[in-house]
Amino acid sequence: GRLVIPSVGATLSAAGAMMSNLVGDYRAMLFQATDSFDRDAVNSTLAKLSERCAAFAEGPGRNSTSTEVRLSVEARYRDQAWEIDLPLRGALFQSASDVDDLIEDFHNEHLRCFAVNDPGSVIEILGWRASVACQLAAEPVGRLHEAGEEERSETRPVCLPEGKKEVPVHRMAGLRSGVCFEGPAIVESALTTIMIDTGARFKRDQAGSLIVDL
Repeated sequence: GRLVIPSVGATLSAAGAMMSNLVGDYRAMLFQATDSFDRDAVNSTLAKLSERCAAFAEGPGRNSTSTEVRLSVEARYRDQAWEIDLPLRGALFQSASDVDDLIEDFHNEHLRCFAVNDPGSVIEILGWRASVACQLAAEPVGRLHEAGEEERSETRPVCLPEGKKEVPVHRMAGLRSGVCFEGPAIVESALTTIMIDTGARFKRDQAGSLIVDL
């Protein structure tokens, strides 16, 4: 029953790019099966993927405030037609118990995804993946610059389901935080126009978003 219309709503793609982490994604093919698991080959593949993540973090992500690396595999039951993505617990397989952890995690994830698993089946790993996420923005994205506009009395004719009616027009930049109004009404900014339905209540919050209670 509540709508939140962000102040950056009309420029959401650009705002999203500013909020998002800088991400590098790397993959390697190395077929493995849990009944013939070659830890040395797997660890060599994972080490190379981790090196690529480190190079990304030191290159494009060098000005980041934090960095996170995630390793995962594309795995399936033997001869199954589809794979599922499975996060790895660690960066290397140090012992047979690490392989056992992979097997346990796959059975649990398969059960979560499909409501069924087959603990007696061999698991095949087709691909290995490493992704690195670098957080570039330490502070939240700011608000759009708004030319100073005072709230002023203005109306406009609108065709509503109940008939034609003069409704008030509010300037987004002129709305004071926390002050409630009731629809029908129009809220305008330099970038967008919002029609408020009859009976809905709306206000602007401290972040600059328009809050509409239907």
